[in-house]
Amino acid sequence: MPSLGYVFNELSSDPYRVSNSPVAGIEREIYGGSIEANWTNGIIDVFSLTALRDGDATVERDIAGSPDRIVIQSATQTSTIFDHETRISNAPSAAGLTWMAGVFVLTEDSERTEEKLVLPDLLGGAAATYQEFTQTNETTAYGIFADALWAFTDATSLELGLRYSQDEKDHTIYHEASGALADVFLLDPSTPVQGGADATFEQVTWKVAVNHQMAPDVFVYASAGNGYKAGGFNPEPQTDLDAITPFDEETVLSYEVGAKTEFFDNSLRLNVSAFHTDFSDIQVEFFTNIGTTVVDNVASAKITGLELETLWAATDMVTLGISGSLYDHEYDDFVQLDIDDAGDPVFVDNSGNPIANVPDWTLTATAQAEVPVDLKHGSLRARADFRVRDDINEDANPNLLQGVRPGEEILNARFMWTSDDENYELAIWGQNLLDNAEITDVGPFGLANQRAVGYAPPRTLGISLGAQF
Repeated sequence: MPSLGYVFNELSSDPYRVSNSPVAGIEREIYGGSIEANWTNGIIDVFSLTALRDGDATVERDIAGSPDRIVIQSATQTSTIFDHETRISNAPSAAGLTWMAGVFVLTEDSERTEEKLVLPDLLGGAAATYQEFTQTNETTAYGIFADALWAFTDATSLELGLRYSQDEKDHTIYHEASGALADVFLLDPSTPVQGGADATFEQVTWKVAVNHQMAPDVFVYASAGNGYKAGGFNPEPQTDLDAITPFDEETVLSYEVGAKTEFFDNSLRLNVSAFHTDFSDIQVEFFTNIGTTVVDNVASAKITGLELETLWAATDMVTLGISGSLYDHEYDDFVQLDIDDAGDPVFVDNSGNPIANVPDWTLTATAQAEVPVDLKHGSLRARADFRVRDDINEDANPNLLQGVRPGEEILNARFMWTSDDENYELAIWGQNLLDNAEITDVGPFGLANQRAVGYAPPRTLGISLGAQF
């Protein structure tokens, strides 16, 4: 992609203190509410949940991530989301066959206006390059689903689930750029990109599971099912054709077998599962050779895993737990457009590489203890959990710039008082006590060879009070 001839290397060794240029940052206002209703006549249950959320956001940031005002992004966005779900089931009167059916509806209306100023402090304060786009999106999603559990013996049951999903998306876009570096944003800056289109994505998803109670404390199961994520439209189309061409839905097919067991008078719980998942038409976000962000269906992949969970009541006051997972994962088919050192587009074959942002293994250990203090009202507990994971690739084709993210070790602790009726809780807690800078997400490379990186909070201490009625 075209370069600004500028690369900034952050001087601070503290990821929570960076040398960004002064900007207004991000300001959000979000409002929402929901209404839940439940009704039963002893034969059927009816559940209803209706929710409405409305949000506004204003953004100003330097997306080059340096103390110099290289690329200033300003944006405003509004969004309104309404969703409703109704479910009916025969759970109160089920005898051998338990069923549930329901419907789901969601509508979302959003509008985003954004501008980017490249080198805004040159030319007497006028931007050397200017980009602006306005995009509206209207989404209507429907779901019709049903699930049935048939206990054809006292020990064995068969579960069948079916769902029809439909997502209708309608968008409009106006995208223009001007100035010396306008071709960073548009293939042909002399003509604004504008247009609108709608697309409908639909899928029938299913689940089949067989459950068997081998013994009072040994339960085994096997299941298979699929899922899907709707497609959509790109936020920064380069041409009129791109503006009206959607990317497709992503699908997944998964198989799992497992066992849930308890031993030694239910003092030791041991759960184990193995699974295999195939992903098709994976939606990947990346930068094109002219620098705009696009989403496209470019890959298929598979993950095979083994997961183990244990919980041991070591004494009446002490409970210990450990869980872990092993993953074997790779891209089956992934040819990606990239940029070489000369700035020319090249195709890179990532097939056979590990999947980005997936570790080979994870491990979590927990300990909880009742504190032996004689209280007239309530009890005291202490809890700690420690989790560690293996290194992960930040990208499908890791290299010196897009490399491997080291493994992390996170320690949390909590000391709490709980009332006798468990309706009130007072806690003193600490998160990330080892003060590790855990990276949670990494974006693709953008202008000036910079990329956005998100971090989990640093060491955080707090006091909280909870109540339920």
